[in-house]
Amino acid sequence: MTRDRIVPRSVLVTALALLLAAPIVTAVANAQDAAAPARRQDPTVIPRSAASRAALDSKAATPDALKDLRVRYGAWEQGDLDTPLRAAEAAVWAWRWDEPALADPTVPAVIRARALVQQGAWDRALAALADDASPRATALKGIALAGAGKLAESRKALEPLMAEPMPAVVRTQGQRDLVLAKAEALEAWSMTGRVEPQLFEAVMAALGAARALDRTDWEAMLIEARILAARHNRGDAWKALADALAQHPRLAEAWRLRGELTAGAMESADAKAIADAIDAFSPACSAAALLRARTALMLDDADGAEPMLRQVLALAPAQPDALAYLAAMHAVRFRPEAMEQALADADRAAPGSPHAPLEVGRMLSRRRQYEDAAVLLRRAWDRAPEWSEPPMELGLMDMQSGEDARALEALGAAVERDPFNVSATLSLRLLKDMAPWPVREGKHFTLRSQPGIDDAMADGMLSQLDAMHDEVCARLGHEPSRRTRIELMPDHEWFGVRLTGMPAIHTIAACTGPVIAMEVSREGSRKKHLGLFDWLDVVRHEYVHTVTLSQTRNRIPHWMTEAIAVDLQHKRREYKDCQMLAAALEGGTLFDFDSILLAFVRPAKPTDRAQAYAQGHWWVEFIRATWGDEALRRMLPLFAEGATESQVLAQVLEVSKEEFLQRFTPWASAQVKAWGLAPEPPADALLGKDRVDPVSDKELDLLLRAHPDHPDLLELAIRRRTERGEGDAPEVIALLDRYSRTRPVDPFPHRKLAEVALIAGRDADAVPHLERLDAVTDRENSYAIELSRIARAAGDGARAGAHIERAVRINPFDPSLRELAAATQLEAGNLAAARVHVAALGVLEPTREQHRRRLARLDEMIANAP
Repeated sequence: MTRDRIVPRSVLVTALALLLAAPIVTAVANAQDAAAPARRQDPTVIPRSAASRAALDSKAATPDALKDLRVRYGAWEQGDLDTPLRAAEAAVWAWRWDEPALADPTVPAVIRARALVQQGAWDRALAALADDASPRATALKGIALAGAGKLAESRKALEPLMAEPMPAVVRTQGQRDLVLAKAEALEAWSMTGRVEPQLFEAVMAALGAARALDRTDWEAMLIEARILAARHNRGDAWKALADALAQHPRLAEAWRLRGELTAGAMESADAKAIADAIDAFSPACSAAALLRARTALMLDDADGAEPMLRQVLALAPAQPDALAYLAAMHAVRFRPEAMEQALADADRAAPGSPHAPLEVGRMLSRRRQYEDAAVLLRRAWDRAPEWSEPPMELGLMDMQSGEDARALEALGAAVERDPFNVSATLSLRLLKDMAPWPVREGKHFTLRSQPGIDDAMADGMLSQLDAMHDEVCARLGHEPSRRTRIELMPDHEWFGVRLTGMPAIHTIAACTGPVIAMEVSREGSRKKHLGLFDWLDVVRHEYVHTVTLSQTRNRIPHWMTEAIAVDLQHKRREYKDCQMLAAALEGGTLFDFDSILLAFVRPAKPTDRAQAYAQGHWWVEFIRATWGDEALRRMLPLFAEGATESQVLAQVLEVSKEEFLQRFTPWASAQVKAWGLAPEPPADALLGKDRVDPVSDKELDLLLRAHPDHPDLLELAIRRRTERGEGDAPEVIALLDRYSRTRPVDPFPHRKLAEVALIAGRDADAVPHLERLDAVTDRENSYAIELSRIARAAGDGARAGAHIERAVRINPFDPSLRELAAATQLEAGNLAAARVHVAALGVLEPTREQHRRRLARLDEMIANAP
């Protein structure tokens, strides 16, 4: 082997020094504030457009004309709604269905019918439109018929309208009405037949012409947004909605659609804010209630959804989304009979409609109830065989369940029916791109990755994965019935498409049951890569989900599957999490079994989800410490049998939920004391809670003599000496040593003590501190590199190899690190492990002939090994 490209000791020392330069975090710091995320742009703030503002400020308009303008642009006051027409126009777009003017026969039928369509009152809408043959009325007739499940009649009703030539330019009101009618009818048309590319392109071009004619034409903008959102073009739909709301800020449908675009788990706060914004201009609005219900269901929060749905159905008993979401609510609760009854209710309101089975199937797929989801998605497809949405959802579901052949067929059908469906198109492209990827077979896993540079990471993964399987399954007492597929995606965007059908997603790996998808651990553009991480520990977390979901038939409580996954990771609890838990314990804000669920699905504070993860892990540690590993292994199968959380606790642990928490609290208090985060007496008692002037050095010395192991006093003394440039003084090092023992969870003293030992050449003294630092990170490999160097110098090949393998897992694409790993393993006699790294070098540096020579030599050595 040639000379190693060894990472010098000075690199780690410098890194440690940079970390030490950050301010020391005190034990009494507010962990919640520290963990608060950076505030994003408020999705409810959309400035009014200059054009609509100019129209509202018109000096030439008469008082009546100004009233019409204020209604048109969503700026009305109560006094403006002084005619049935104005009151009805305001009400229909604000979704205020109890407005009496919406039943006034002097109001145009199109306005009255639109409100009835919103409520799912299909027959009444059709009756209102019976004598109106205008393009806008015809479009609404087709929409009402499709909503009622009468797809063939809808097609027939819309055929004359859709056959009308699309105006090349829009100059007159008649031309605008035709364009908006054809555009609005497009979704009903797509449910009843395939969307021809020429028609879609003509509609979008004509909408653009309408907007060019009138820069304030919010209705054209809203219809455009509907079309784009229906095809999962979220970015352009978001912009079109913003444009519409900049003209008319009281468009309830536009706000609701904007909320739905943000209603994933990570954006639930945005969706809630948008629902609140709707209620601000339309109190108790059904659009806001439906948004809240849908958001809750996406977060598995059936209890949060139910009152919202009851509110809508009390006002509009046939509202199609409310009926569908009610069935989905029962599905989320694992109540199949109630779900089927709710689906039957939806069918009575709209016989033959694909809407309710599609929504429930979509929700069941999210809950990984793939067999039940497939039945309903197929039902939706049978009812609307030419609509692209059911096969798209089927295809996405089959991707999650690892049925790629079926996914290809379904997604192909979706794209054939509507080539502008972005989610289906991206997912189909991904599957086709992945089809020729080689499949690596292990004992318990199959692994697919893109050929090329990603082979440097993929080669050698299977042996580590199989060993991880043995460890995880032994701890949990269960093995999945089928191999788990690992799909290694080349970048973050394609990982997002693999998981959701769209590029945007807020994680680096995810488990969908039998499939675990993850992106490669690589540095680069934030758009392409989310940085380095220990891929094996990340997969370990996701594989625990695979095992526990299999073990419980996907019925494990949310907090428990996350808690066990965190518990079985090799990464240990970080200092900030210790601080957060200690603060919650002291402040009486620990969750109970109900509030921990809400913290996951409806976090009230930015730190709630983080605390839910950390506290759930704490509960699992408590169960292991008090009842043993076997208790968890006995609990999990009971969930598969349908047992509730209370029943499982009573049967296995012989405690109620209340008794569990009563016993947990003193155990947790002892843990916090062991962490050094609850010193006695408290720092405030020693230093003076309301003291204004700082404690003097003399006072601090006296206090330390009286309380030599008080972590807050030690930290204060260390900080003061460090700020004066005395951080390397022997007496400060001694204080650091004491502080590291009295508050072992704080990484600060370990960084400094490791740095001092390494500079002094006392490598053995640095090891425990480096190990502590390495244990609490999965994104930094410098500690593992240094630990490997020390072990290698001491002749401990096994430890040197273990540490260098961890370093490589975090950064598998670094040729220098691969050189070092190959040399380390070769020196330790681990020829097979060395070969993995040399082969990776051949991938990373394909033009270097020496890698091929090395590989050939290693193969010869392996073949001749005894």
